[in-house]
Amino acid sequence: MASLLRQLLTLAAITGGAAWVITAYDLSPDASSGGPGRERPAPLVEVEPIATVRLERSISAVGTGRARRSVEIRPSGTGRVEGISFASGDLVTEGAALVRLDDASERAAVAEAEAEIEETTAAYDRAATLQKQGRVTGQSFEGARADLQRAEARLGRVRAALQERVIRAPFTGIIGLTDLTEGALVARETIIATLEDLTVLRVEFRTPERFFADVAVGDEVRVETTIHPGETFDGEVVAVDRRVDETSRAFRVRAEIPNGDMKLPSGLFLRVTMVLAARMGVVAPEQAVIIEGDGAFVYVVDAEGVVERRAITVGQRAGGMAEALRGLAPGERVVTRGIQKVRDGAPVRIIGEGAPAGGKPSGAPEGGGPGAEPTAGEPAAASVPAASAPAASAPASSAPGPTPAAPTPAASPASPAASAPAAGAATGAPRT
Repeated sequence: MASLLRQLLTLAAITGGAAWVITAYDLSPDASSGGPGRERPAPLVEVEPIATVRLERSISAVGTGRARRSVEIRPSGTGRVEGISFASGDLVTEGAALVRLDDASERAAVAEAEAEIEETTAAYDRAATLQKQGRVTGQSFEGARADLQRAEARLGRVRAALQERVIRAPFTGIIGLTDLTEGALVARETIIATLEDLTVLRVEFRTPERFFADVAVGDEVRVETTIHPGETFDGEVVAVDRRVDETSRAFRVRAEIPNGDMKLPSGLFLRVTMVLAARMGVVAPEQAVIIEGDGAFVYVVDAEGVVERRAITVGQRAGGMAEALRGLAPGERVVTRGIQKVRDGAPVRIIGEGAPAGGKPSGAPEGGGPGAEPTAGEPAAASVPAASAPAASAPASSAPGPTPAAPTPAASPASPAASAPAAGAATGAPRT
């Protein structure tokens, strides 16, 4: 009997403490919002200005870079190497001597031809004198002149053969790797080295036939390569093949890329972007554009911070931006974050313009409970007690079990720790 009496007294104490808390702290919606005279703050948003950028209509392809001029240097005849005047990777100028072959036989042939020239020249001079005196026939004079001409031709031929024993660079370029050594015997089929003119890089790529009418000489071309990540190289189309391949249904396009610093080697794999058309257009961030049915709209913020819902016509999209063909002007500001809390004609607070940069523009609950907006200057204590709210209600949930020590926090109205949880429950928790 005494135990039952103690349980009834405990239950009465718990019920009385809870009633006092509810009476002392009104849990009505008006109290949770600060009273009927308090208005919710304008939502926090982020905005970005509308810009005018260059918009392109382009196609992508892949190709291989080639030197504008490239040759394999070979000797014109058989011979033994007597001197090498270059090293692999050297930049050589046009006409520079690269390799010298043995030339003893060619020098002897030149000396013989020069002697023959002297002999035939003397014979021709005598024949010319005698003809003037009428002592020789015209046929004899013509024969002497022909002998002189044949000797001159032979001298020119052997002199050319002597010059060919020195192999020279046909143009300015970069010498490739070589295994040639002095004393080596070379023939006409021997490749001494490669020479490439890399001041301009040529790239050929294939383009689908549906773009045939759009491609023209002079079109802008940009290339990228993995050896220079993040860097682009500009050039232009220099030739368009007039034949479409029957198998691939594509045609060849040739472009040239200035390469004066020779950063791009020959044989390089290139990603090509060919610009077919370009124009200036008004663009907005894609996250600001809201698609609704067949249309699209954005929220524009004016100078007073008031939002206007405005319909736009979307053009092409690229790089996280959407073109606005109609409805926006450069310099206007559109909402990019916090869109779900924005209403047409309502004011907003812009982060960075008098609003705290640390606020959540999306309108997520801040401290107190669902729907609470971050407000500059709001007392911090409003969001803290919510975490302690269960302390006020815990004794009520354990009422069926007699726990005499549990009611103490809730039944002490003078204790600050007991009053704080009640405030938190009124601010951020639903009424139970």
